[in-house]
Parts: sequence; structure tokens; C-alpha cells
Amino acid sequence: MNTYFIHTIELYRLITYSEFTSLNKGLRRFKNDNEYRCLEHEKDGITVLFRKCTDNEKKKKGNKYGYKLIIIFNPSRLIENNTYINRIRNTNAFVSSITLFNEKIKWIFEKIIPDIHGLNYFTLSRIDITKDISGIPENVIQEYIKTIRRFSFNYGYDLNTQLEENCPTFKPENSVNIINKSRGIEFVLYNKHQATIDQKYPDEIQNYYTDTLRMELRCGRKFIKKNSKDFDVFNSLIYFYINMESIVKDTFYRLFSHGYGSCFLSHYWLEEEIKKKFNSKKKKMLKLVNCLHRHPDKSLNNALSQLFPSKKSQATIMNYFSKIQLSPIAIQTTDIPYMQSIESLLEFQNPSTNDIKYFDMVRFRSRGKDVFLHD
Repeated sequence: MNTYFIHTIELYRLITYSEFTSLNKGLRRFKNDNEYRCLEHEKDGITVLFRKCTDNEKKKKGNKYGYKLIIIFNPSRLIENNTYINRIRNTNAFVSSITLFNEKIKWIFEKIIPDIHGLNYFTLSRIDITKDISGIPENVIQEYIKTIRRFSFNYGYDLNTQLEENCPTFKPENSVNIINKSRGIEFVLYNKHQATIDQKYPDEIQNYYTDTLRMELRCGRKFIKKNSKDFDVFNSLIYFYINMESIVKDTFYRLFSHGYGSCFLSHYWLEEEIKKKFNSKKKKMLKLVNCLHRHPDKSLNNALSQLFPSKKSQATIMNYFSKIQLSPIAIQTTDIPYMQSIESLLEFQNPSTNDIKYFDMVRFRSRGKDVFLHD
């Protein structure tokens, strides 16, 4: 059974004023800000939106096509109406859902915009590839998210801070969003249980997602086009479904400069390990560890630049940590003494020898504290 699934599909089509008028007349809709929204088919996972184009959108086809029709689709809801849970567990079920979706599109628009004969009359603008990792305690989820926010990212990748800047109730320990605008992707990790609470989902759904870390790769139009340039919409969706795991893995291994394969220890255990394994180098290593520990909002890049201005010195220090497969970012939460590598937590690899070695060391010596390992 494939544990990856596609949660959201978005398509669009630029339309004329007369087609826009037909949508206004032919669909039961309401106005929300500057767009019209039709929820008549939401139980089947289909939301229809239409609005005036922005100036940039008009440039693509000229003023004749001054309006935009958007469809947002959740494939699981054509398998089970109104579900909040993934119901598609294999390729056959996904193909069935997309085939039904194609027929639904024809039926919805046959009398409103007769030129639309199915999915292939639209452009794919978003595919969300999703994976739920269950059984992760919520305090551990929050600590991983806070830690990843401090990581060093490869060129082109940055934290997307729009949500925290625009939402007063946003809590940074509940989600991290890494964006690459030039590739047209976002890699997101978030506390799914907390999200169901915030969105006021039914109690049984909140309970279902207890201790669940959700991983999403949100693929934009540019990324979709590059990866499926020879396919129509229908076959592009099948291609992305079949290759979900490899697409997400490829992106994950491009995100971070270093550290995705390293374990995390509490400040005490991290200091102990460095003192035990290094002599002359330990002062510089402890200097970095203590700087990051005393300033929990400081990123690894900022700490390295502050303490070691030379790029060569920074690379040397990080190489020391790489040799022992430990991150210089100590765990801040006092009740968590150990965390495995992000790579093994997200199931890209089985727990490594070092994951298990540090887990056993802390478990035997941490005086009864719960020590978690996701295997």
C-alpha cells in the first residue's frame, strides 16, 4: 500500500466575458471578495471559482480572455463524499477517481460552456503530494518543526514566512514551509492534529489525526509543466501519482545544505558526546552549540557567520559534526533528550546505525525519560 497520496488538484482556464456571464447565470454561487465561488459539488471534492484576471494573467492570452475559471479538486471525495481522510490507496482507485472527475467536468459545464469537454481543456496549476506520518508525539512534532526552521537551506530555497507575517494567531512550532519560487514548489511539514483543531473539524477527525505529522509537496504550474511537458492533463495526473514518492524524495534531498541525516541530542548529551569524541576541536564545536542553545531563534547560518566568518572555517566545523552524525542544534524542550534524523523520521530511509546507537545510549542513561524512535 502506498502511503503517499494526492490531496489537492487545481486547474484553470482563461475565459471570455460571455463565458464569465454564462457561469454567473448557470451556477449557484456566492461572491467572496473579488471572486465567485460555487460549492454545489463540494461533497464530491469539487470547488468551482471564477473571477476577473489580474493584469499579468491577461498578458498570456490578451484582453479577449479577461476572466479566469479555476477548479479545485480532492480525489478522495469522489470515492467517499465529504471525507476528510485519504481514500485512495492504489493507482487503480486514483485512475477511477480522475475518470469520474473528467465526466463530472463535462456534466457541470456542458450547458454553460459547451467548449469544455473534460480535464484536457484546462491547465494544471497545482498538485499537492501528501504523506501522513502517524504515531509521532505532538511535542516531538513541534520540536522538529522549530529545529527545521533553523536549518541551512541550499541556494534557491527559503522559509516562506507569509503565513506568520499575515496571521496573528500563527504558531511557528506547528508548521514549517520551505519555498523555491524558481522551481515552483513548496515543501511543508505541519502538525495535522493541530490543523484540524484550528479548522474546527469534527471531533472524530481531530482524534483520527492525533500524533500525525503531515508532509506536503505543493507543486506549482512551473514544476508540473517541467515534469510532465509531453502529457495532457489526464496523463500528467497519472504520471505524478505513479511517481509521488520519487518526486518528494528528490525535492527533500535538495532542500538542506547539511544535517538531514544527523541526530539531535539535548544540550547536556550533545556537550558530553563532543567532549568524549574530540580534543583540540571541541572548543569551537561547543562554541557553536552554546551559541545556538542560548539563542533559540538564531538560525544555523547566522550562528556560523557570526562565530566563523571564513567559509572554510564554517565548512570545517560542520564536517566535524557530520563525522559523528550529530546536529549542532540542541533540542530545546527539556523533556526530549533525543531525536532521530529527519531523513529517517520522514521514512526516506530506515533508521541508520547512528540513529539507533544514539537512541540506545540516551535511553539507557537518561534516568527513566521517555525516548522516542520512529521505525
